[in-house]
Amino acid sequence: MMWWVVPTVVGCVDGTLINIDAPVENEEQFVDRHGAHSINCMACVGPDRQFFNVSACWPGSVHDARVLRRSNMCADFEEGWRPYPNGIILGDSAYPLKPWLLTPLFRNLEDNAVRRYNKAH
Repeated sequence: MMWWVVPTVVGCVDGTLINIDAPVENEEQFVDRHGAHSINCMACVGPDRQFFNVSACWPGSVHDARVLRRSNMCADFEEGWRPYPNGIILGDSAYPLKPWLLTPLFRNLEDNAVRRYNKAH
């Protein structure tokens, strides 16, 4: 079996919902897609399992893409900062495709190159 690799990957980003007690103020903003009260926590982890960034200040109703867009990490990457030279990170389909952030492709799944890319991702 051939293993496909994505060169220059230096980390992965993902979000998770952390359940909380219902807050007194702005309670409705903390209701997530599952109906629970939560905060949306985004983290980016590097190849040595070190955290490059953690953002845990957004209500559970906020989409992962917005958490990323408003993060310091996004601003840093947009300005050219990388934890390693030419580094890129992997994210799931909740995130936008960017030059420094690779996400799965959903177009033309019959294309061998697209299938190989998604498998490597």
